Amino acid sequence: MAASWVSDQLHTLLGCSDHTTVQYILALARKSVDAEELLDRFRSTEAMRDTPEVRRFASELMAQVPHAAPKPQKVIQPSAAELRAREIMRLNRRLKTVESEDEDEAPVKKPKKAIFSVQDKKTKAKHAVKESAIDEMDRLNAEEERDLRERDELAARIRQRDKEKTRNVVAKSGKKAEEEAAKRLKMETIDRRKIVPELREESRKQYLAKRKDDKLDELEKIVQDDETFFANENLTAREKADMKYRKDVLEYARKHERAADFLKIKRYHVPDAKTKSIPTEYVEDPDEVQRGDGRRWEDDRLAAARAEYGARDRELALFRLLLRLFILVGAAQQFANLFCNFQKREEFEMVLDDEKIDFIQAFQMPGTSDAPDKAISAAQKKKMSLAETRKSLPVYA
Repeated sequence: MAASWVSDQLHTLLGCSDHTTVQYILALARKSVDAEELLDRFRSTEAMRDTPEVRRFASELMAQVPHAAPKPQKVIQPSAAELRAREIMRLNRRLKTVESEDEDEAPVKKPKKAIFSVQDKKTKAKHAVKESAIDEMDRLNAEEERDLRERDELAARIRQRDKEKTRNVVAKSGKKAEEEAAKRLKMETIDRRKIVPELREESRKQYLAKRKDDKLDELEKIVQDDETFFANENLTAREKADMKYRKDVLEYARKHERAADFLKIKRYHVPDAKTKSIPTEYVEDPDEVQRGDGRRWEDDRLAAARAEYGARDRELALFRLLLRLFILVGAAQQFANLFCNFQKREEFEMVLDDEKIDFIQAFQMPGTSDAPDKAISAAQKKKMSLAETRKSLPVYA
């Protein structure tokens, strides 16, 4: 309803109208509080000119369209200091009125002097009012400053008290730390007497291990030099003995290293009574985990059947040869047993040959009886009866 009326008015005022313009005018009217504010919006947006027709249109539009309510004005209330100052000024005004009444009763002989005195009293009263108001403001400021000063003093006293408490706690903790440090130093002194010999022994072991490696390298180089430079030389018995001695020492050292490597293999050890340690690791064959017993058995059989010529270890080669012979003999014995069992089974089967043939024929030879008639369904019976009926008709005669 309002949109159509606004559209008609726009045609009258502007000579044209569309839906967007109508909605825009209605939105401005809803946001405005009264017709004057709507006119101000028209002026700011340059939508319409300020004419009497436009004013009448704005007032009628605001009467038809719901718009925003006017905002209540905020009343600023006076502060407590202002109220006190007003009260003091009111009392001073009353006092001034009384003084003026007293001055009216003064003698009329000296009017000029009375006038001057009244003016002086008025001036003094004004000064007194101002001074009283200033004194009241000074008093309020002094009270505020005193409150702030007391607050700061209280905060300073609280901080000082907390600082003293903190200092006492730190002092107590410092004493306790000193006692613990002295106790720890004493324990370190006692432990050092026990630990130092063990550390020295461990250090010597490490030094000897490094020294041993250096000496072995040096001895190996000396033996190589002896074999290289003095192999074809005519040496004395003492020099030959020294060369043999160095070579034997090198060989024994290498064997000792191999023995040490053999001891490093994981194996079960009896628990030590001193350390009271329980072994948590068990010795397991890594091949067994990776390949299994069946694969290991096959590898053993394959290694036993494989011929190796020119082996350095004669005893190992002889052992493998005997093992192959034993396997061959065992295989021959097993073959003989199997052949005997096969012959016995064949003889046993020959005894029961006829029964076996009769038994097989009973299941494989076809029977002599006729095959039973297939069951005829009801639909097939009906079909056959219909066919017979057709054949009986005269057409088929």
